[in-house]
Amino acid sequence: MISSWQLRLSLSAIAFTALALPVQAWAFMLISAEEARVYGVDSGSVLMPLSVPTNVLPAIEVINPQILAGPVPSPVSIELSFKTDDAAVDISSFRALYGGLRLNITDRIMAKARVTPTGLRIENAEIPAGNHRLFLSISDSKGRRSDRELRFQVK
Repeated sequence: MISSWQLRLSLSAIAFTALALPVQAWAFMLISAEEARVYGVDSGSVLMPLSVPTNVLPAIEVINPQILAGPVPSPVSIELSFKTDDAAVDISSFRALYGGLRLNITDRIMAKARVTPTGLRIENAEIPAGNHRLFLSISDSKGRRSDRELRFQVK
């Protein structure tokens, strides 16, 4: 039988070990290298930022990665802001598809994301080096749906 002080000592050792791990150890695989190869865009293609109509509601605004700043390091932080008028954003309608063949990665994102009616934030998403495309969509309580394509490069 384990005494209470042995249990506390074991839990303390586990907590210390967890705190001593580098931050990258907490990263999770959002896109594998194999998925990037199969579903992703050609590594030689040039990804240009896309203009987004500002009058479409609900709107998906990309806060991170800052795609205009150039290639981003992995792990990647992804932050989206949802804009709408008097309608409520329907979080359950959020979809994220990856690459030209549109692999559904919604569950992967939702399992790790902090989601609110005004946005979504995901930290430490491992994505292999190369060019990437995400197709994002969200709906609101008025039944309107907005789609957004996010293109970015990971170094």
